[in-house]
Amino acid sequence: MLNLFLTFLFLIYNEKLWTNYLACDTFLNITGDERMIYVGIKNGVLLFDAKKIEYLKSLTKLDGILENLKLIAYDRELNSLWLLDDSSNLMNYSPFTKKKEIFKLNINPQAIGVGKQFLYFLVNEDTFKWDKKKRKLLKIEKTDDTSLFWYGKKKKYLVKDFIFLTPYYYLDENLNKYYYREVFVSKRNLWVSADDYGILVFDLTVKNLVKVFPFNSILGRIKKIVKFQKNVWLIGDDYLIKTADKIWQWQFIPISFSTKIYEKENLLKYKFLELFYKKPVTLLTNSQDLLAYISEDNIYLFLPDYSKPIEIRIPTFVENISFLNDTLVILTQEGFYLFDYKNNNFLNFLNYPQELKLGVFSFISLKNVWYLGVRGGFWIYNDNKWEKIILPINDLSEPVKELVSFNKYLITKIKNQIIFFDTKRQLFFFLKKEDGLLGDNIYSLAVDNNKLWITHEKGISFFDLTSLTKRIKK
Repeated sequence: MLNLFLTFLFLIYNEKLWTNYLACDTFLNITGDERMIYVGIKNGVLLFDAKKIEYLKSLTKLDGILENLKLIAYDRELNSLWLLDDSSNLMNYSPFTKKKEIFKLNINPQAIGVGKQFLYFLVNEDTFKWDKKKRKLLKIEKTDDTSLFWYGKKKKYLVKDFIFLTPYYYLDENLNKYYYREVFVSKRNLWVSADDYGILVFDLTVKNLVKVFPFNSILGRIKKIVKFQKNVWLIGDDYLIKTADKIWQWQFIPISFSTKIYEKENLLKYKFLELFYKKPVTLLTNSQDLLAYISEDNIYLFLPDYSKPIEIRIPTFVENISFLNDTLVILTQEGFYLFDYKNNNFLNFLNYPQELKLGVFSFISLKNVWYLGVRGGFWIYNDNKWEKIILPINDLSEPVKELVSFNKYLITKIKNQIIFFDTKRQLFFFLKKEDGLLGDNIYSLAVDNNKLWITHEKGISFFDLTSLTKRIKK
């Protein structure tokens, strides 16, 4: 019998619960002072602590800023940001109080100059002056403001002003070139943007590279999250990322089938990396030191005591694979299979609902209770009894392709929302855009260290699950 459960929205946006690493292929400009650095990208602003050289957070439309940004400029007098978008909307925004004002300009500036009393705009060869208090725009012949700091087409700092950056691109270990676009000086450090690579920080005294913050387009192409050997790995179509506590410590590894880059000494301990240059891997799952993956429609199982993987053939398309004790659970479009890898044989499991033969897409076991994701919901198997849970969504043809857990909560995703299911009280809770969820397409979920990892086309987000459960209990 199908069950219906109470559903409701439980949160409003709270920036303290979120950490976002935004994907970016082109940087607009860098601004700030000796305390803070602000990096503009198309749909947000990255904030850094200039003294500690640490990433702090990002600002997006959820924080009230404009979208489709064109330029950003820091105002020392007001301790705020000037944001200009593609439609010539100008916003004055305080990153700390979120106080803002929006103005519509009847010009299309290519550069912004920030002075004590005035803003200046460069439009082709013409210059305009805008009084910050009176909000009046005047065309002028020249500027005599000695406090002026330009951003955009006309700028104070140029990449070629710093000879030690020659040949003006960053060359990674795979000999890929990433050209420098913008530079900004903050005391003894030089902040540099390299398109589709990230933000680099150089020490101007000794002229050496201090840190790299890899904000690039790869972050928006992560389709799977895998926990393996105490590390969280992010898997995309063309890159693997070994994560760490700080983003500047993350290790980006290109997936190449023609080179043996993974045999480098520092990566040999991660045996599964060898898979990626031998055959294309479409799916990967693991449990402790056990590893299973799908390549070219076949399933391969790595066991600690075996030098070669066990090959498992299934006569239908495999949707997902998961571990359960000494068994590999194989989910397909025609049901699920249980493979006993210790005895190398399939187990007979006949007592299950016929609907499961229409496709099983995800699986998780919590305290000996099975949850199997199907279209529009999931089946629960407990004490030899089956029960179906229907998700409170409009389109029940949507498959449940991800199931993860945190304490008593089962977590899944459907399109651009995340759904929490309280397995004890049998209640649903939603996490949507208005709650702080970025991205229109959620690719993958994982839980690690009380954080929910979320990958989507706009980057990677982390949600504080400890705060979440406290709020739900209230």
